Amino acid sequence: MNKTTRDDALQLPSPRLLTAAYYGVLAAIASVFLSLILSLLQFPQLLPIFLVMFLALIVGGIVGALFGKLIIHSARPFKAKVFCYGFVLVIIALAVYDLFFLGLFYYFHGKNIINFTWDSFAQLYLSLFYQSVWLGGFWFAVLGGFAALYLRGCLAYVIMQSDAHNQCPEE
Repeated sequence: MNKTTRDDALQLPSPRLLTAAYYGVLAAIASVFLSLILSLLQFPQLLPIFLVMFLALIVGGIVGALFGKLIIHSARPFKAKVFCYGFVLVIIALAVYDLFFLGLFYYFHGKNIINFTWDSFAQLYLSLFYQSVWLGGFWFAVLGGFAALYLRGCLAYVIMQSDAHNQCPEE
């Protein structure tokens, strides 16, 4: 594909919907994978797996929709820019996920928390976010950047059926 031809990915009519579905499914798969790893390492399950997966699906879909236009409608050359968008998308999704995870944890296990204050909630949230980023979120963010590259560089063209052989166009 040379630079004089039209870029079909820029003409995709609903980039937010595509990116929301893509990152929602990826977030649900990642949450199940992480829950499986933690259960194999004998960590207690704080919330039911279906709730964790549903929360990841919703948060991944919403944050994916917010970044959809930025990722899909990036003009060429797009690799560095789209990777950064995917990286930041996952970090923001992780922050939102941790916030709602703590809210659901308090909802299900709030009777066990004796001295709840908003200061303690903020400290717990910042501690959880810091640990989740440094223990695994950074690597998920790197994978999210590569997933954004695949979405923009290959999957958008396959969906638009712009390539006769359904192969990813070269830049």
